[in-house]
Amino acid sequence: REEKALEELLESGVPDGTVLIFTTESVDKRKKIYKKFDKHGRVIELEVRKERYSPGMDKGFFKEQLTEILSRHGKEIEANALDAVYKRTGTDMRQFYAEVEKLVGYSGARKKITVKDVESIYADFHEIAFFDLNKAIRSGDIKASLIALRDNLSVSEHPLQTLGMIANEFRRLILARELLFTSFKKRWKPNMTYNEFKAAANDVKREVSPRKNLGRLDPISMKEYALYNYMKDAQRFQMATLIQIMEMILETDMQLKGAKGGGGDPEMMVERLVMNICATTGKRG
Repeated sequence: REEKALEELLESGVPDGTVLIFTTESVDKRKKIYKKFDKHGRVIELEVRKERYSPGMDKGFFKEQLTEILSRHGKEIEANALDAVYKRTGTDMRQFYAEVEKLVGYSGARKKITVKDVESIYADFHEIAFFDLNKAIRSGDIKASLIALRDNLSVSEHPLQTLGMIANEFRRLILARELLFTSFKKRWKPNMTYNEFKAAANDVKREVSPRKNLGRLDPISMKEYALYNYMKDAQRFQMATLIQIMEMILETDMQLKGAKGGGGDPEMMVERLVMNICATTGKRG
């Protein structure tokens, strides 16, 4: 409905002197609505420069942006602190700017930002690396998953930490799929928009209490947009497939704990798991 309304607006035109600006993080150029924008307006792509073999931001571009912001505040950053910020940074420039401003505020009157400042501000230091890996694995894209896995392992204390994150991701998908057939059974539609989902989710949250034993894994406790994405992904998986993947994760967990005594390469074990998960979803990328 929203796309239809936009198409009609673009066809009819807007009043003289009026400029409409639409922004989006990503776009499907095959869609009719994109072609309408391209025909009746002007499409400008402002993509962040990325590393050649990594989903992360190009380090040279990152350094330019960071030093420019800090110089406006009369500050510098230590080399190891810059590396620490870079490892945590994804490709969302709005988030990047917000986090750098937070770092500037935290450092106060001091002219130089240290790695200790970064670690104090970014308690969730591995969040971006985990997010990129989760997203790639859920898509079933082997190539993207292996690239993201390499980046994740470079900042994880041990492959067991990465495995725990993967396990939690699929536990959430199992719980989200359960919701499709329980609390959301009469409300969920395969192609529903986020705004439609948000209204339905608010109704469900008023009716259903969070399960305290699940803690942060409970989908009902999630922000609406995160839950929406989990529900969309969960509908693509059969429950039997999700259970099969959890069995793979359990097997890898036992192998990793055995590897502590020298029983194999832990990183290779996790890599093999990720490849098997992607193959199981049937989307090889």
